Parts: sequence; C-alpha cells; structure tokens
Amino acid sequence: MARQLEPAAVAAVDAAAVLAGERVVDVATGTGNAALVAAERGGQVIGVDFEPALLRLAEQRTRAATFDGCAGTWRLFLCWMTRPTPCCLCSG
Repeated sequence: MARQLEPAAVAAVDAAAVLAGERVVDVATGTGNAALVAAERGGQVIGVDFEPALLRLAEQRTRAATFDGCAGTWRLFLCWMTRPTPCCLCSG
C-alpha cells in the first residue's frame, strides 16, 4: 500500500514546495512516504502517527534510505492522543 501512495506523497511535498532546511511536520505519517520525500529534499522532518505498527515500518524505511548529499533530518514520534511519546529518533 505504501508504494501505491508514493505519487500522492510526492505531489503533497511538491505542493508544499519544501526547500532544504525548512521544517516539516508530517501528521499521520504512516509508513513515512511524505516524510521521506521531504527529507530527501533537505527538509528537517518530524513524522507523527498514533499507529505503532506503521511507525515501525517508517523507522525501517528511514534507516534503509540513503540520499546523495541529503542534509535532511528526520524524527519519528508515536503520538497517542495529546501525550506524545518518542518512538524513535532517526537521522538521515
């Protein structure tokens, strides 16, 4: 499913015109499609989701991702209602 949604993630990041160094919050990040695209473009990205299984997949994807010359930073958080608890911190 994540692969099928990648074009929508690219379109969303394109529409937001994310530039290197800009701060991005990906709410309901899921498996991290838009967060990965924004980080690839050099954004400082925080992905937030309430579903631990999806964040685990996002974490795996961020750890496996490599971008040529990417200076982006990513953080993934597990957010349950109004009390966010860090799930993992990954930098790319």
